[in-house]
Amino acid sequence: SEENPQKSKQQESTQKSQTQALAKQTISHHLSAYHKPILFVRESSHYFSWILQGLSFLEKYYGLRDISAQLDFVLQEAIAHRASDVHLEDKGDFGSIRFRIDGRLREIARLTKDSTAKLSSKIKLESKLDITETRMPQDGRYARNFGEIEYDFRISCVPLLSGESLVLRILYKHKEQISLENLGLSRDI
Repeated sequence: SEENPQKSKQQESTQKSQTQALAKQTISHHLSAYHKPILFVRESSHYFSWILQGLSFLEKYYGLRDISAQLDFVLQEAIAHRASDVHLEDKGDFGSIRFRIDGRLREIARLTKDSTAKLSSKIKLESKLDITETRMPQDGRYARNFGEIEYDFRISCVPLLSGESLVLRILYKHKEQISLENLGLSRDI
């Protein structure tokens, strides 16, 4: 006996909904130890691995209690993902951390407003900017070593309606001069 195709689709839809509910419940339970709100967004399977990376990022980020360690973690993650920029934006109800990877901005995490404000202040302090100024643009810089590699960070702060946007450009300090031959180019250009 053949089943009704419409009934079969309904059963698949119900099973999919139950699986999604179970996944949300499992993720919520796993992250409940951090006492942070969780926002579930419907995404295509193409972005699913990026979402899992974001959850892992948040778990490690909130596991660090010191703001200096949290900033170092954000920067090291950006470097590990080969990001050229880190964007920290106040979105009103939450803060967004995005990495520019291969020219595309990718949101890695959403932070609470309080965490966003602390991270923003720490970045401004490191780059010797005025932490009380949020209505005027500011630019700054600072250097930081991770391992044996020194990085320069250029910071740009821009006011937004909902708060502030900070962009950190990551620059690797080359210790050796790059020649045309090393780039695969001829000197006869």
